[in-house]
Amino acid sequence: MSRKTIDVLALLEWANRNLKREDEFATVDFKSGICSMIEMVLLETGNYEGFNFQNNDDSATGTLGYYSRSYFYSTKMRQETQKSAQQNKDTEFYETCQAAEEEMAKEADEYNPEGEWFSK
Repeated sequence: MSRKTIDVLALLEWANRNLKREDEFATVDFKSGICSMIEMVLLETGNYEGFNFQNNDDSATGTLGYYSRSYFYSTKMRQETQKSAQQNKDTEFYETCQAAEEEMAKEADEYNPEGEWFSK
């Protein structure tokens, strides 16, 4: 049997997105299963930090509102998201600089000062 790993942060974000759903397929059973799964993963990996209901007035045990919730990021996970966001900004900055450099090089290659000075 092969083993495969998945990023806990990606799984948490997937779970939170699906727990916010309000379409016809987002049933109590559907959300209950997601809650059981993500709680087990978060507890097993030392990342459980609790959750909050989307609507505290609609959170009676066993109802759809009870399973409509969002799980919190652990400190470690928040640091990972901040690091990832900074890496994305750094990559975007590098790519922007590289594109500008390539554009400037292209303009320099196409520049013909002699034609400019002697065209009259």
